[in-house]
Amino acid sequence: MNNGTISGTVYLSDGSPVSGIIVNAWSYELNEGNFATTDSSGQYIIKHLRSVSSQDASEKGYIVSVSSQQLSGNTFTYQAFPNTSDNNTATRLETDIENIDFYLQTGNTLTGTVVNLNGCSSSDSKNKI
Repeated sequence: MNNGTISGTVYLSDGSPVSGIIVNAWSYELNEGNFATTDSSGQYIIKHLRSVSSQDASEKGYIVSVSSQQLSGNTFTYQAFPNTSDNNTATRLETDIENIDFYLQTGNTLTGTVVNLNGCSSSDSKNKI
């Protein structure tokens, strides 16, 4: 039955709630999910999810995430619960769970060394990302 829910609140990094943010829930095992948009209090309720028990969550559970989006001149990065950008480290959640909260983060940092096809450092190249 698709009567499960997942809910929480989305905040800016300063702790103020933010409206209009899309929050997704997706189960790779079930190949289904749904989404909700935060209200004026930053709260969301994702409804009509196939029920998953806490015992089945590690296999069939939902990854809940906030997609990268622009808001008030800032770009907020993709984030899966709990506070990760990697779906492999996200917690798969059961349904009928509350307080799955997000604190939006801005920007990412890219670090590393540019190398040529021979694996040698290339200090004078122009790089476009």
